[in-house]
Amino acid sequence: MTYKSKVDVKNYSVPLKDLIDDIKEKYDYCDRDAFLVLKDILAQLWFGRKNKK
Repeated sequence: MTYKSKVDVKNYSVPLKDLIDDIKEKYDYCDRDAFLVLKDILAQLWFGRKNKK
């Protein structure tokens, strides 16, 4: 929870919300499924990044 005092959460939460909304609209997904898709995309980026080091 200490990151909230250091990181501008709103700066990241607004674009993330927009991405979830975009996935919901384009693919007719519910909130949960759109969130899970975005979470999976972030995980793929994370693990891909770690494997390149």
